[in-house]
Amino acid sequence: GIVDYQLIPGDGIRDYKITLGWARVLSGDSLGAYEVFSSIDAPSVTELKSPIDLYLCNIYALVLFRAGKTDDALAIELAINRHLTELEEPNYHLSYINNFNLARLYRFLGDLDREQAYFNKVLETTNGLRTESDQIYFNLTQAAIYERRGQPLEALVSTWLACVHWLACEVPEA
Repeated sequence: GIVDYQLIPGDGIRDYKITLGWARVLSGDSLGAYEVFSSIDAPSVTELKSPIDLYLCNIYALVLFRAGKTDDALAIELAINRHLTELEEPNYHLSYINNFNLARLYRFLGDLDREQAYFNKVLETTNGLRTESDQIYFNLTQAAIYERRGQPLEALVSTWLACVHWLACEVPEA
């Protein structure tokens, strides 16, 4: 390979490979990311101690999902969700990401009730803090959920609300 691992001290190799795996996820190379994570001790759900550990497991769950290992990804995301309640201080950013990921996983699995429940938790995370673009995005996401649930009138109302928020934006092209 391009990197001479002998030049990287201590845990640097693992950190490098985690970064490489994440870069491969971002570039769409799911198989390559899975191979990189498989070549190291992937972040373990049983050893979660800090928010950084939770973020690493979150990345690994995405790798597993994109590699077609949905049940494994779901198990990790659920474990992250449990560990979030054990942190000394709430981590709203990670809660937001985790709840959105759980909603997406349940959408993929066709569990519309759980998809809605975790999407509602995403909304709770941002109460009072939503930007104009959040209002648009959340209403369009809710419209899509209603459509999957066979609720066309509610989907129409959420789409209409997204349009109203867009029209009310200071910078409507945003």
